[in-house]
Amino acid sequence: MAARRVGGVWVNNNGEPASVVVLVGADGSVLGALGAQSQSASLPVVEAPTTAFGYETLTVSTTALGPTSSVYAPSGQTPASVALIAVSAQGVNLRYDGGDPTATIGIPLAAGATFLVLGVANVAQIRLIRNGGADATVHLTYER
Repeated sequence: MAARRVGGVWVNNNGEPASVVVLVGADGSVLGALGAQSQSASLPVVEAPTTAFGYETLTVSTTALGPTSSVYAPSGQTPASVALIAVSAQGVNLRYDGGDPTATIGIPLAAGATFLVLGVANVAQIRLIRNGGADATVHLTYER
């Protein structure tokens, strides 16, 4: 859930005071946090914007596969620190911890779902497999 500052108070998407606000860098590291008791605390806001630079579409079947390294980590360039995964047809299971998902193990993503993977190492370890009876289509956008 996103939070924004309104009149000096951090609020959630519903306009209610946020109980916790966590600032996360492009690499997934925590830059700072505000709890409910420190709404007025002075915390430097650090923006770590990213820029999209790569895109690919994968057909995900019964064998786990990952993204194309030449797309998310082009030779001589900074690799992706963010991957936006959008599932457009059929469901998949996702892992990004170094292991392969199976049809029953992993983070299930249904058709229409989106998922952000943060961190260079995590992007490099993305693995997907379909979790239903038909191949899935997954779109990945890479940012750095």
